[in-house]
Amino acid sequence: MVFDAGSHSVLERKKGRVDFKNQFILLDMLRLFMRQPGHVYSKEFLVKQVWKQEYDPAVHDNKIYVTIKRLRKLIEPDYEKPRYIFRAKNGYYLNKNTKVLMEQ
Repeated sequence: MVFDAGSHSVLERKKGRVDFKNQFILLDMLRLFMRQPGHVYSKEFLVKQVWKQEYDPAVHDNKIYVTIKRLRKLIEPDYEKPRYIFRAKNGYYLNKNTKVLMEQ
């Protein structure tokens, strides 16, 4: 997976170029995951980093779920069988076997 910061897009082997233009929340979340594939990010950490707010389960659990779902729909070759973004007991993470290239 190649992240192109200049064009706000991701190049995925099967899906091709995926444009994140005007989808800043999705882009911020993906960029965070791509920094450390395999690292589990807690919901509290995601809310603080992506939305710049304190975590409140009543407010943020659904927001996180919907954002992850939208992100998967954009980058996963097969949405029903995710190969990139996974849920852990205490958060979400990018598959540690994902090869990531960040281009400026």
